[in-house]
Amino acid sequence: MCLVAKACDLDLITTVQFDTLSSPRVFNTHLPLSLLPETVKTSGCRVIYIAHHPADTFVSLWHLHKNKFGTEISIQEAFDEFCNGLVPEGPYFEHVLEFWEARDRVLFVTYEDLKANPEENVRRIAEFLGCKTMVEKVVEECSFETLRNTSKERGEGSLEWD
Repeated sequence: MCLVAKACDLDLITTVQFDTLSSPRVFNTHLPLSLLPETVKTSGCRVIYIAHHPADTFVSLWHLHKNKFGTEISIQEAFDEFCNGLVPEGPYFEHVLEFWEARDRVLFVTYEDLKANPEENVRRIAEFLGCKTMVEKVVEECSFETLRNTSKERGEGSLEWD
């Protein structure tokens, strides 16, 4: 049986909070593979990496910092910083490459493929997780519209999960 678990942000969770979560646990993070706990790399847990096109990643990051954090930076300055790896998650191409090189234990998916072929990719993810049921429900719950509405319900600018 496969359960759809509520995800929480690994970047914001404490050890105490982690220990209180029941299995299966689902986490999301923007951390590079090299900064994840060693047990993530050695325990046999399943990791799904969703890569975004670098241009989309840059624009999204620029808007995030401009709108959420009020950063006064021109798009050219932000682009130079992005190209030089001066962003919170580190250099983009190194970040992606770490996960790409770990494809033997990491499912590497692109956001563009997920958006273009959601059902096919959800099936691929379900197979990777050993969970082939509930694909239609997962596709619906992970749609752009549902996630956008969920984000609005949690509140714009909220850094807390619950």
